[in-house]
Amino acid sequence: MAKAINILLILALFVVAILFGVAFNSFLKVKISSAQPAAQEKSKPVDLSRYEKPLIMGDTGIAGFVQDPSLWFSDYSHHGFRFARLFRKDPPYYNLEEWERFKDDLRRHLNQLRKYGFNAVEMPGYIELVDFAEYGVYEKQPQYLERHRIFRQLFSEVISIAESYGIKVIFTTDMVVLSQPLVDYLKEKGIGLDVENPEFWKIYGAGLNELFTHFPKLYGLMIRIGEAGRIYSQQGWDYWSELLVKTKPSVKKMLSIFLQIAEKHNRKIIFRSWAVGIGEVGKMHTVPQAYLEVLEGIESKNLIVSTKYNRGDFWTNLPLNPTLFVGKEKRIVEFQTRREFEAFTIFPNYVAPHYQHAYRLFLEKNQNIMGAWIWSHSGGPLFQGPYMFYLKEGLWQWMDANLYATAKIVQNPNADMEKITREWIGFTFGRNPQVVKEIYDILIESHELTAALLSFLPFSQKQAYALGQEVPPVAFCYWNVVAGSSSILSNLYLLAKEDLEVFLQKEKENVQKAATFRRRFEAVKDKTILPEKTKDLAVQSFAYMENLGETLSAYRKFFLSYYHWLDTGDDRYSWQNNLVEFEAKVNEHRQKYFKNIYFPSYNFEEPGWLIDTVQKAKALRQVGFWVIFPLLSLLLLILAFVKEKSATTFMNNPKAIFLLFGFWIYALFVALIGTFWRGPAVVGLVAALSAGYLIIMYMFLRRYALSVLVILQPGLFLATLVALFLSYRGPQYFWFKFWTDPTMRFIYAFSFFIAIFGSPLYLHLRLQDKVRGLGGVLLLTTGLALLTVAAIFWGFGFEEVITQINKELVVLPYFLTLIHGIVSHLNIPPAIPQWLAYAGMVLLLLGALRLRWASGHLAKQGRSVTP
Repeated sequence: MAKAINILLILALFVVAILFGVAFNSFLKVKISSAQPAAQEKSKPVDLSRYEKPLIMGDTGIAGFVQDPSLWFSDYSHHGFRFARLFRKDPPYYNLEEWERFKDDLRRHLNQLRKYGFNAVEMPGYIELVDFAEYGVYEKQPQYLERHRIFRQLFSEVISIAESYGIKVIFTTDMVVLSQPLVDYLKEKGIGLDVENPEFWKIYGAGLNELFTHFPKLYGLMIRIGEAGRIYSQQGWDYWSELLVKTKPSVKKMLSIFLQIAEKHNRKIIFRSWAVGIGEVGKMHTVPQAYLEVLEGIESKNLIVSTKYNRGDFWTNLPLNPTLFVGKEKRIVEFQTRREFEAFTIFPNYVAPHYQHAYRLFLEKNQNIMGAWIWSHSGGPLFQGPYMFYLKEGLWQWMDANLYATAKIVQNPNADMEKITREWIGFTFGRNPQVVKEIYDILIESHELTAALLSFLPFSQKQAYALGQEVPPVAFCYWNVVAGSSSILSNLYLLAKEDLEVFLQKEKENVQKAATFRRRFEAVKDKTILPEKTKDLAVQSFAYMENLGETLSAYRKFFLSYYHWLDTGDDRYSWQNNLVEFEAKVNEHRQKYFKNIYFPSYNFEEPGWLIDTVQKAKALRQVGFWVIFPLLSLLLLILAFVKEKSATTFMNNPKAIFLLFGFWIYALFVALIGTFWRGPAVVGLVAALSAGYLIIMYMFLRRYALSVLVILQPGLFLATLVALFLSYRGPQYFWFKFWTDPTMRFIYAFSFFIAIFGSPLYLHLRLQDKVRGLGGVLLLTTGLALLTVAAIFWGFGFEEVITQINKELVVLPYFLTLIHGIVSHLNIPPAIPQWLAYAGMVLLLLGALRLRWASGHLAKQGRSVTP
């Protein structure tokens, strides 16, 4: 009977290992399918008989942003220190000099928007302007009440200034925004941050009621739920945001209460459908069915939904957003003119013709389209982009072309785009026929060239999913962060490998075209009406475009040739020579543009990690080769030990102790090699887990040295597998096969499962008749391992540990850490450290109880437990 049970256990282990391998393979599978590029969308003039005067909303431009070059390149935060020097926590709560500067910037911007046809602007404001007086949230902190009163006076003046230009004001806020007194109040009332509790939203609704009461001329409030947290909140400020609204019930409860207040005051609630894939509502921005489900049952004439024009962020080559073709709500379309993912439009990148096609199609298929929100200064990490402050500083003219033309086509979707473009060229560069012709031709060709230079077209023109998320088409170059992770580069190579010759030839043509742009502009620059400083910056913008294009092209050429060698062993494209060329180009790029605030250098940190790996590859291959033979000898030695019949203890067998210690050192050694010799976090984790395991084995099973040594074989097998990859084509080959070869990925997952769970099963089968407390020992070992990992996560931070491990392995793209962080972006439950700790404590307790029971049972027989 016992033998049959053991056989069933072994079979069950293999079946579960197979299922684990299949599930693991499925989860990591990268799915790439054809996607129609947005640029191919065609439109025709539309019937405007039902098209009333549209809402054309802009932002407040540079007003409130800190215009300080010393802040540049500091971080990837999105708040841009907005209002950081204007508003203060302490009396008098604002800086008068900054306030006057703010109003000057605001008036200049509003005057420009009025000339272009705008009739509304958005401006941040909510939590700093309301007291939640109905609930007495700030009763014990009167300084907040006084601060809010002052802020309301200032914001009322903003509304009056905008009104003098015929422009309405819309306040914008993230949900959920918080202050410490508000958090304390919510906890005190037992509500906490439960966004599905109606009482939570009643309090925020009371705040909205105050807002509309205090600002009777406010047009409405715009709400964003999809982005919040550390990079969107200003450090040291009393107010911050958290990304909490992730479920359908929470959205419905929020909107229901807010709309009741809006209807009472006859104001608008503009709800942004931007949910960036996070939580239950994460797909509402791009999936029509998800959009309809989230807003099902929400009906109000005071609701407007604002949605980005394409399916995703402002990325080139995406189809138009299908959710803009459905729904009964009033809709506005979001367009970005200072394109954050395309070098912030610091060189020509004219997207207005495409915007016209998009807007016409939306109007044709959805009668609820009522206007647009056209971004000028908004979007992306301010301090990583060019020092560009609209109408005031830097080279903002190329962005202005998009702003002017997009506003004109929203006013009249059937307008003549060529006429609009030539109008803008005329009042910006002058009406000299040669100037107009050259600038017009450059603008019309610019977006296609920009997309080719900054993206990876074989990938950006596809639709890709990985780890349950849609992979952005700008994964090759996200903002200014150039990709170097194995997950991205492996799949980029796969998409280009069949037409590699054609792709590399096209690279040359694109770089040559950028050089042609520069020469054409230089030929007419002196005939333009640009001020001398602006003229000089414009010349530099073309040189920057050319240099950046050359550098990125050299990088594409290098990594494609390197991955071709990894894949085939064929070095026909001479990746070593391409590496030398790329290093020269990136050094030239940094020398010219490092810390250049007007034309900043790109972030090549990840490619630097790849280069580090490539340069070490030869040595690591040799190490892997020479490690295999000692390892195989060690395995044979262990197998030779097994043949001994006597029970050999660790204390009496120095060879056994040597092998255990050797295994620990070897595990660390392989971890170092597998992380390209720069992996302290990975090595530390391996060290802690291995040491804990060996300590438990020694404490409780030292009489059974040979059996314990045998269960090290699966771990040694995995190490051997890694060493084999290392000795073949280096560490990067392992990850290339991991991301692109489903069979290899299954073998690895299956082997890993067997190694982890087969070891204790083997130990159980071998010693179950000899060791009464064996089950307790295994529970203690597992519990200790879980607690060790939980302690590391808690001690250093869950997000921080995951980020550091990824940095060492370079497997996931670095840009994930710059948005919400890997944990949030991939929907990894943040409570995992807590779950691991609880599970570890339970297993330790069960293990201790099992050992105590075994000890008591054996004590009656005059025997002791395992040792």
